[in-house]
Amino acid sequence: AAIARLSKKFRALAAAACAGEARIDPVAFAVRQLDKTPAMRVYARTPYAEPVPSPWNSAVSCATPEHLIAQYCAHATFDELATHLAELAASLAESAELFDGLSQQSLQRLEVTELDNGMWSLSGELASETGRMFAKLLQTAVPPPRQDEVDADGVLPAAANRNAEALHHMLSVYGTDPDAATRHGHTCTLNVTVDIDTLAGKNTGRVATLEGDPISLAKARLLSCEGQVIPSVFNYQSGEAIELG
Repeated sequence: AAIARLSKKFRALAAAACAGEARIDPVAFAVRQLDKTPAMRVYARTPYAEPVPSPWNSAVSCATPEHLIAQYCAHATFDELATHLAELAASLAESAELFDGLSQQSLQRLEVTELDNGMWSLSGELASETGRMFAKLLQTAVPPPRQDEVDADGVLPAAANRNAEALHHMLSVYGTDPDAATRHGHTCTLNVTVDIDTLAGKNTGRVATLEGDPISLAKARLLSCEGQVIPSVFNYQSGEAIELG
C-alpha cells in the first residue's frame, strides 16, 4: 500500500519492487522514510553530477540517490538500509529549511533545442509559481476565440498552436521593451540584414540574412512587416559599414 501510494513520487523504487528487482518490505520502508520531509523527497530525485556505481555491482550505475537506495533494498540487510537512510536524514536536517524554500527552483529546467528541420523544441519542468505565471500569460497574450467561431472543420488553431502564438507575441513585446534586460543590445530581438534593392526584388546578387544565416526574399519581406528599420550604408566591395543608424 505504501509503495502504491508513493509510486508517483518514487518511480525508481516502485519499478524495482514491481519488477522483483528489490524486496517489497525494504522498498515500502524506504519510500515511507523518504516521504517524511521535503528535503528527503527532493534529494532522492536529484540527479548526481555523475552516476554512482552500485556498491554490489559496479556495472550498475545509479543516476539518483533513489536508484542507489533501490540497490540497498535489493542487496543490503534491513539494518544497513535503515542506517543509510538515517545518515541521509541527518545530513539533510540542517539544510531542510533551505530545501523547503528552494527545492522546486533548484529542480526547474528549460531546454531549448534547434531541430534539423528548422523548428525548435522546448522541454523542461517549471516551479509551481513560475508555471502558474507562464500558464496565465499564455492565456492572456492572445485574444480567446470568439463565441461565434465554430471549429467544425478543424480550422481554428488548437490550444497548443495558440500557446505557441502567445509565446511568440510575448517574446516580440519583451524584445522591444526598453526596460527588458539586455546584453549587447536587445537579446530578444532577431536581426534581419537586407539591402533595399534586394528587398524590392531587384537582381542584386545578394541575399537577405537572419542572424547571419541566408533566408528567402519572401521571409525577409514578411519579417520586415513587423521589424524596426535601422538605416545603414555599406561598401559592398570591402564589406565596410560606412554608416549605421
